[in-house]
Amino acid sequence: GKKAFEIQFARLNQAGETVQFEFSDESDGTQKMFSLAGPILDTLKNGYVLIVDELHNSLHPTLVRFLLGLFHSEEANPNNAQLVFTTHETSLLNQAIFRRDQIWFVEKSKSHSSELYPLSDFKPRKDREDLEAFYMSGRYGALPYFKATALHERMS
Repeated sequence: GKKAFEIQFARLNQAGETVQFEFSDESDGTQKMFSLAGPILDTLKNGYVLIVDELHNSLHPTLVRFLLGLFHSEEANPNNAQLVFTTHETSLLNQAIFRRDQIWFVEKSKSHSSELYPLSDFKPRKDREDLEAFYMSGRYGALPYFKATALHERMS
């Protein structure tokens, strides 16, 4: 008794004609955004918590910032929904986007366990530190560790 919708994808070609194609023919980014749209809208509407692994994968950084803006907007998010996500997109390490207590790092220990700790442990100066540059320089830890010599030997 529920309604079902058939979704079709179409584009105009250079001649101005409509060309239809399958969802699988869309880019990875379009497919990911389409698959996230329902859960994001449901989460915002109902005040849920949405957890997304590797939010940035296949999405343009501008689109990721837009999605984050939805969760920070009182108008779009009147029920205080939360988005918890992992990312390797360092451009998001920005105090104009997040408060210092909203950014957490995960670092692998020598025993291969993971340690989770907040940026606020480092007491960065509000609006005066370049979080991305400091992170990439190793100031906050949580950088991948690899032996360049071992990699070089395998490639030789």
